[in-house]
Amino acid sequence: QRIRYVIFDEVHCMGSEIGAEVWEHLLLLIPCPFLALSATVSNPHDLQSWLQSAKDFQKELDGQREGKNKIPPQSYNVRLVVYGERYSDLEKYIYLPCSDGQESLVPMHPYSVLTVKQLQDNLDNLHGAFPGDLTLSPRESLQLYDTMAQVWPDRDSLKALEADAYSDFVRRDHLLITKAQARKYETDLKAELLMWLKEGQQEKVGTVLKMLNSNVSQQWSICDAEQSKRDVDITGEEFMMDQFVGLLDKLKQEDKLPALVFCFDRGLIEDLVNEVDLALRVRQVKILKSMGITLSTINKDSAMMRKVAKKQKRGRDKEEKASNRQEAKDMPDDNYLLLHSTEKFRHAFLKCSFVSEGLHDTKELEKYQRKINPLLKRGLRRGIGYHHAGMNSKERQAVETLFRNKHLKVAVATSTLALGIHMPCKTVVFAGNSIFLDALEYRQMSGRAGRRGFDPVGNVVFFGLPKPKIDRLLRADVPRLIGNYPLTSSLVLRIMLLTAQGDDKTDAFNKALNLLKHPFLSHLNPHFQDQLHHHFLFSVQFLMRQGLLDLEGTPQGMAGLASHLHYHEPSNFVLVWLLQKGIFHKICVPEDGSTSNFSEEVLRQLVLILANLFGRNYLPAYRTPEKVKYMQRTKKLSQSKLILEDLPVLVSSAIKEYNQQTQKQFHSYLCTVAEALDPQLGQETHLPASKIEFPSADMNGLPADSSQTLQGKLQQSQIHYSVVSTFAALSGLNDDKLQRSKNMFESVRQGLYVDRNSAPTFPLEKYDRRGRRLYLNSYALDFFKHKSYQAIVKENGLRTGFAYQALKDFKLTIKSIYIALEQLGPEQDNVVRAFKQLAEQYDAAFHSAFPDR
Repeated sequence: QRIRYVIFDEVHCMGSEIGAEVWEHLLLLIPCPFLALSATVSNPHDLQSWLQSAKDFQKELDGQREGKNKIPPQSYNVRLVVYGERYSDLEKYIYLPCSDGQESLVPMHPYSVLTVKQLQDNLDNLHGAFPGDLTLSPRESLQLYDTMAQVWPDRDSLKALEADAYSDFVRRDHLLITKAQARKYETDLKAELLMWLKEGQQEKVGTVLKMLNSNVSQQWSICDAEQSKRDVDITGEEFMMDQFVGLLDKLKQEDKLPALVFCFDRGLIEDLVNEVDLALRVRQVKILKSMGITLSTINKDSAMMRKVAKKQKRGRDKEEKASNRQEAKDMPDDNYLLLHSTEKFRHAFLKCSFVSEGLHDTKELEKYQRKINPLLKRGLRRGIGYHHAGMNSKERQAVETLFRNKHLKVAVATSTLALGIHMPCKTVVFAGNSIFLDALEYRQMSGRAGRRGFDPVGNVVFFGLPKPKIDRLLRADVPRLIGNYPLTSSLVLRIMLLTAQGDDKTDAFNKALNLLKHPFLSHLNPHFQDQLHHHFLFSVQFLMRQGLLDLEGTPQGMAGLASHLHYHEPSNFVLVWLLQKGIFHKICVPEDGSTSNFSEEVLRQLVLILANLFGRNYLPAYRTPEKVKYMQRTKKLSQSKLILEDLPVLVSSAIKEYNQQTQKQFHSYLCTVAEALDPQLGQETHLPASKIEFPSADMNGLPADSSQTLQGKLQQSQIHYSVVSTFAALSGLNDDKLQRSKNMFESVRQGLYVDRNSAPTFPLEKYDRRGRRLYLNSYALDFFKHKSYQAIVKENGLRTGFAYQALKDFKLTIKSIYIALEQLGPEQDNVVRAFKQLAEQYDAAFHSAFPDR
């Protein structure tokens, strides 16, 4: 009731694969006015109409309430405000260093990535033939005109678009050309180019596009040839490591800093920062030598130098192996140079860093001295930091604060800085290729370039990306929001708890009804609502069979525990199943002569089970038991086992029984919904991938004596199916066999929305597409055994920040289970006592490993 207004920033996240349903639920349940913001939603009208339909339904329900429960008057209108202009235009570049003196930062015209076929195919598109957000800066508009004029100089309509003769520029009221006038000029140029296509001048249009791309193509060929002589790929990591410092120097020289460098490889991010620090140290030594200052000059203060040497020894990077950098290693700490040396030292340091002279404040850096790791500390002094999810919160906060305060001029980051954090910059660099870099991520990240009120033009630089990938990023449209599968059994259980335990049961019921009737997915596909009704009934039946709902739909038993662990579905239901089957009572047997103490083996068994259920982090396929044994023999594994043991037979047998029962129920649901939706879906007549149409199996069109033909005989003996896809039925799979099929979810017919999250079955084993088994990382069990955080990072291969968060989540899960069991059962119960002892020991181990957190 205290919340009066809510702002949903980056609302396009409701289209992501993970956590999308939370955005939908909040938007549907929010009881107060809200503001939803995004720069990357391609179908905002669909979003607005969905929200409006939900608000209209809420208005109808609120109008039915009377007396004390009557809702005060409020607005239910959802307004859509679309603003199509950026404050700063974006100009694109590719970094291609060459030895022939050519400009290494090569401008890339946005239209150079287009093709004649693409423009022709979209001529009748209501949204235009050009990609919607592929706009031009004034410089790029003039470049387009000049290129078109070279190709067709005698074109009369083109002569009217010459900048000096363009009517809107000639008749302007102000000295300067406004952005609106520049945008209209761009629109007229695009219309002229499309007119060429309509007149059949495809060759001329192709020549224009080719000329716009000629400079990039030429420079790319030269750079690629030079690097190939050194056996270096210009899209590889070696090229990026060699040229990263040169790129930053170029950006500094052209006043294109501050910059955000986006890279999806955490290890490469830290390597790049380390490379910059080392290169700048070498450069600093050379500058000091040119000033006549040698190391012996500094060594006069022996006491200070002993302190510096001791500090330097602790912070020395093990990967520094180049012999020509040895002199840089012997340099004293930068704080000493800045605080205790002459102005020459300060000048040399500022010249070999990316901090701004006059803005460098050592006191601000001192605040973070004890909170960050040595590599980040060295980078921050040089004006370059890095940011990714593997860092702790204090390290990330240091980078964010120093960047905003203009101390840092360069930040290398993963997508953690792409949204939700205010860190505008002048330039965005995309460093290296990644499968995670798609059209949506590109637009979200590039949108950081260009500071409002400071930069009329933002810069986007591609570094180490293949040219085809760059072309695809620029010309691809922003993906449409389509919604995600909105129902899970855990969500249904939480809805039942909401309606049963809410203080205002009418309000709780109305919210639950709004949530179930208005998923975004069914708004775009109305026929999908019928399937949701059936899935809801399946979930209710499943929860009843699990003993979590009674016959009237009221939560009972361990419903609270299963609901609290909803983000671990289906592990939450498996845990409840094991508890109800008495599996834990068979395991939790006290030591001889004791009623409350349990042996280490009992606790280890509990951690093993919980790690299989709630600590599911898969190792790469090449981490096999044979490989792990080799690592143990060669002492690469001394404390951790790395591969998590399989569950005890007692537990795995119970889980198999759970899976069989759940699959049987889910199969019944599929058959029911397929039969109910058959009139709507009709018969499949297209192949699933290629969409090639094939003849219907209907025999109505066959002649009367067709039963004696080969085709008639085949059709009389065909497999009857309704759930299985026609394509899958070619292999002999039918509805009865589907329940036992390993490819159950992939074999369902088109039109039925099914994924692996639809059925709460628990995979005891997982295989990749090549049939290789994927094993679970035993980090949770290994930590309980040796209590060493360093071993988890080094031997289990977890990143520092992720390892801390994973262990913390596992510890809190154990504590949540214990608290829930304590409320449900008597304190004297062995299972309750065992989980209490386990929670205390795991908590103690965690705080011993992380005393400051």
